[in-house]
Amino acid sequence: ISDGQGYNPAHGWTFTGNVSVNTGTFQWVQPAGLNPQSAATSGAGTVTFQWKPDTPSALSQVIVSETQQTGYSVTDVACSKNGTAIANVPDTETFTLTGLAVTDVTTCTVKNKRDTGTITLNKAWTGGDPGQTTLQIGTSAGGSQVGTQQTGAAGAAPLTTGAKTVTTGTYYVSETGGLANYNGTLACTKNGNAYAPGANSSVVVGKNDV
Repeated sequence: ISDGQGYNPAHGWTFTGNVSVNTGTFQWVQPAGLNPQSAATSGAGTVTFQWKPDTPSALSQVIVSETQQTGYSVTDVACSKNGTAIANVPDTETFTLTGLAVTDVTTCTVKNKRDTGTITLNKAWTGGDPGQTTLQIGTSAGGSQVGTQQTGAAGAAPLTTGAKTVTTGTYYVSETGGLANYNGTLACTKNGNAYAPGANSSVVVGKNDV
């Protein structure tokens, strides 16, 4: 998985293998049991599926599915068979591998990345006496962990934090300083539509939200 700082092995991600063979039957070896089988990745970020057809010449098909965890999406799937790359494997949470002989060893790497959106805080002054304040976007009420920008004097630019790319979740917008003689209101849009902020000027950013 990736949190924006590169990819690292991850444990606790569940994969399911659904096997069929073109002749005869087969038996699950790892994990043991009935078809399909599911298992979670280990601390090394790996999971192993192994089955044994009863016909030596049988070819297997396996449908591999990854159970997505909240806030993540698949970005890349790469598979190889006996060390040779398999072409045209889709970058999706479910993919199918075909034509697997009983002696084949197939390895796949599925990469997941945190879902992201963007958040921007703009300042608009109304009336004839614009002032100066500091815009803040944070992960806590009144915080500035994501971004901060002091506006220009007397209502001059800059009047925005600019778009900040963030992982999906709840964020808080605020302004601080220079507002003793002003009344403020907060108006928001999400993906071009009016959006009502929550308590403490909180906004929820979803995947690809703007």
